[in-house]
Amino acid sequence: MIQSNYNNIRSEIMKKALKLFLALSMVLSLVSFTPVMAEDKVLFAESFEDGMEKWIYTNSSRCNESNTGVSSDYASEGKNGAYVFDEDDKTYGMKTKDNIPAKAGTTYKITGDIYNVEGVGAKIFLTFYDAGGTRLLSKSISKSDTGKWISVSLTEVAPEGTENIIIILTGAGASTGKTYIDNIKLYEGAAAGGESAGGISPAPSVSASEGDVIVSDSFEDGLDWRTYSSKTGSPFEITQNEASEGKASLRIYDESTENAAGIRSGDYINIKEFNKYRLSAKAKGNVTVKVYLRIYDKDKKQLIQKSKTGKSDNWQEYFVDMETPYGAAMAEIIITTDNSTTGEIFVDEVKLIDMGEGKADYDSAKLQETLNEKLKNAKPGDVIEIDDGTYNDVSININVSGTEANPIILKAKNPGKVVFSKASTLKITGSYIHVKDLSYIDCYGASETILRFEPDSRYCVLDGCLFLNCNPVDAKGKVDPNAKLKWVYIQGKYNTVKNCYFSGKATVGQMVEVVRRTAEADYHTIKDCYFGDIKMGSVNGLETFRIGTSQESLSGSYSTLSGSFFEACNGEVETISIKSCNNYILNNTLYNTQGAIVLRHGNDNLVEGNLVIGGDKTARPTGVRIIGENHKVVNNYFYNLPVTSTAVYVMDTNPNPLIHEYLEIKNADVSNNSFINCDLSIMPGEYLPSDTNSSNRVIPPEGKITNNAVISFKGDLPSMPNREPNHKLTFENNKFYGKAIGYGETLPQGVSYEKPEYTFDGKYIKFTDGTGADLEKVKKAPTSPFDIIPKWVKEQYYDTGKITFTPVAGDPFNTDLDITKVLPDTSKINVVINGIAETFDVDPQIINSRTMVPMRAIFERFGAEVNWDEPTATATASLDGITVKITRDSDKAYVGNKEYTLDSPAVIIDGRFLVPLRFVSESFGANVGWIPETQTATISYVSRKVMNEFLADNGIEGALAVKDFTESGNDGSNAMENIFDGNINSKWAVKKASDSEMGYGIIDLGSVKTLDGIHIACQAHPTRIYTYEFYVSEDGVNYTLAVDKTSTKNYDGKFEAHKLNGIKAQYVKYVGYGNSENDWNNVSEIVITGK
Repeated sequence: MIQSNYNNIRSEIMKKALKLFLALSMVLSLVSFTPVMAEDKVLFAESFEDGMEKWIYTNSSRCNESNTGVSSDYASEGKNGAYVFDEDDKTYGMKTKDNIPAKAGTTYKITGDIYNVEGVGAKIFLTFYDAGGTRLLSKSISKSDTGKWISVSLTEVAPEGTENIIIILTGAGASTGKTYIDNIKLYEGAAAGGESAGGISPAPSVSASEGDVIVSDSFEDGLDWRTYSSKTGSPFEITQNEASEGKASLRIYDESTENAAGIRSGDYINIKEFNKYRLSAKAKGNVTVKVYLRIYDKDKKQLIQKSKTGKSDNWQEYFVDMETPYGAAMAEIIITTDNSTTGEIFVDEVKLIDMGEGKADYDSAKLQETLNEKLKNAKPGDVIEIDDGTYNDVSININVSGTEANPIILKAKNPGKVVFSKASTLKITGSYIHVKDLSYIDCYGASETILRFEPDSRYCVLDGCLFLNCNPVDAKGKVDPNAKLKWVYIQGKYNTVKNCYFSGKATVGQMVEVVRRTAEADYHTIKDCYFGDIKMGSVNGLETFRIGTSQESLSGSYSTLSGSFFEACNGEVETISIKSCNNYILNNTLYNTQGAIVLRHGNDNLVEGNLVIGGDKTARPTGVRIIGENHKVVNNYFYNLPVTSTAVYVMDTNPNPLIHEYLEIKNADVSNNSFINCDLSIMPGEYLPSDTNSSNRVIPPEGKITNNAVISFKGDLPSMPNREPNHKLTFENNKFYGKAIGYGETLPQGVSYEKPEYTFDGKYIKFTDGTGADLEKVKKAPTSPFDIIPKWVKEQYYDTGKITFTPVAGDPFNTDLDITKVLPDTSKINVVINGIAETFDVDPQIINSRTMVPMRAIFERFGAEVNWDEPTATATASLDGITVKITRDSDKAYVGNKEYTLDSPAVIIDGRFLVPLRFVSESFGANVGWIPETQTATISYVSRKVMNEFLADNGIEGALAVKDFTESGNDGSNAMENIFDGNINSKWAVKKASDSEMGYGIIDLGSVKTLDGIHIACQAHPTRIYTYEFYVSEDGVNYTLAVDKTSTKNYDGKFEAHKLNGIKAQYVKYVGYGNSENDWNNVSEIVITGK
């Protein structure tokens, strides 16, 4: 039966190949070719058949295979073409590796073929340089047409001084788009050539516009679609008020904040397996539109689904490209709004196009068929092994049962050598099923999940499996961050996930979720798993692990998460999200993770024996957050959490809350926890009133806080502030030491500022006076990935360098840091940097009421480059664009070009150069504190590179750090980031597109600031005057003119200042009108001042 099916497929392929050959023969017989004239010398020719051999990235840190490269998907000549994908406001591209010799006064012509898949087209630049590498002239050509190959050409005379030419292929910068480029040729002289590139798009034979349209609907003849969901009725109509083509379109109006409104194609659409399809639709509206292509087998069982999401006030075309898997027989088109907002969308020109045959993967198809047949007939005790290999689009369904004594086992023949990819899925419906040692790599699921324990599953186990870099992608393999995918979806009862490895998530959806649709208990266990590398996002749904949702949150799941290691799980604040009752969060480790264990909904949860180890950067809670009743947070160990973070957050809640809001906190128990060098250790309520009920947090918490030990010399926040004077929390035997508690003038009974009694137990600090955590419980938590990951994962990934584990600074468990040196010696002057006590070969001293420290030790701890000039006895330190100079015995010091007077000049003592600690630390942006009780200077410092900030003050006082920026474009090599590098000789080159489209850049300061002024330097030029203006905004949407249209007053490239007089803003927008000779704006530096 299987062989017969393969023969039928091969027969069909041969028929189509013959048709294609005949069609190409006819086309070729009609094509006329125009030869290149002999006098037109070809200097450079590239059809990308040798990949990137002649090319390098324009930006090695930003460009990679996901956005720039060579592939066989689209080509106008040969098999390969180059691609440049713009998915954000950055610029991506490639340029010729070697210079192409050229002569001044000679005419050069560049030709090429461009195919825009969608969005704004990429550009081909012809760029002339002199012998010293200075760019003399750069011109570009592009096309915005989509869906077809277009030939382009550009002719320029090389300017005076020209020695070389470099060809650059880049995206549009601030705009998004996907473009393929092929058949690049550079001629000396005016080359002749045809107007049409012809070509193949996409591979193997046809373009989107040339494919076989099998569905087309512009809604001109009524409506033949079904409603998407019975929950919303039929919220759609044909309208004559909007249309992208013709007179009519479909209007979908969404009146629900809980359910998506939409349509689905009226009948199932017949399709073929192993075939390429493109769904296109145009839409506009004030809410998000989602366009789905869903694929089914002959029995109408869903195999795979892909989607495209967006929002635009203007007509925008959306594409979903898919290669159908084995067994595909039917398709369905679905177009919806999102499920959380109300509004309307208009839809027009919906098309499903047959793009031709894909790659027939018979190995994967055969595996799927034979494996499912074996599983269908499996008996208790059977062990089914899968041979080594990489298998694509394989759907495994296990609908049989073993027994407790004799489970049915599905396993890899060799752990890690069986890899499932693309739309592969696994569903477990039976009982006593064990799945072991499989790898899921680069999967995107078939219906927003990869592995599902179905509702009827019982006592099933997922053991030692790997899930790596599984993210939904678009047609060209680029991750789609807005698409949803849940990796392991646990339903049923008494199921277990253990010793599994999850890493590399960049889209919405949890790595592991316990799903609750009823009030029944689940009794699931997730233990000894590794979770890591989740990219930070700004939307909900980026939790690493979740139990339940708000709908069933007041019933008990009775599930356990234990012994697992969470590293850099930064998707959102809720790393571990608990939304049900009676769960057990035991002996887990949060490591360098910008998120917390959040008891978001539900009651009666236990958080015990967990280890939380901080990293350098966060603005989020990184410990435990409590909401609800009867929660216990006991015997946890919080170590060296980042500045600005909160370890245990007991918050105020909403009055009369809905089930999804913040329910009242009652009988909370925060007891016997250890806090070592955390910034804000305990938040006992926080009063946050608002006009919106979900944000109106005014109901104070109730509960007890007992036997906690806090020692901290880190950060500028108080250890336990009193931000809710009406809280109903009681305190007993809580000891704080180090920095100020900050509760208020009078401490409540049960809170004291005194040094707890402690000793050292291995790598831990053990409190011995009845406070702090029970270390026997904490020691059960892993301290590194290698405590819990499968042996084969370590051997195949870590030992080979494919994945690395990098310990954070101050980690005593994975570095040689001596835990006994972490806390300062109060018998002498101490310096604590980011929670770690520093040691010096010459002790710090107080001179003229200033703490003086060995300079090199401090600067190198920051990561600064230090130089010493013996003749002048001057030390220079440079870091993140800031330079500090200080001279022995001089009361003058310099930060950049600005002079400062020192109360205590630098001195040399015992051969060490001692400098004033506060001055040098604050010069690099560190915060400095002093704790007189312990004679301790505290320094909180995070490199601006770690914070993703730019600060090049250029010696201008009050310079503000830049958090982010957006540019309308650049010339392909001089990007906007250059105006924040402190180098007056670099530049950002941005062009005025037309009289109505100016070049612009938006600077994000991270939060609303009070602005004093803007300082701008444009590139020095003897004849050019640059014209520009500035706007400011608090929200990034509504802008106010701050500096009216003005021009540079000099030609020397020096700074020119504009006063802002205390205006409030987070965003500053530069708009450039070009210069007095051309449309280019060449900006060297911009500095914004304020506070």
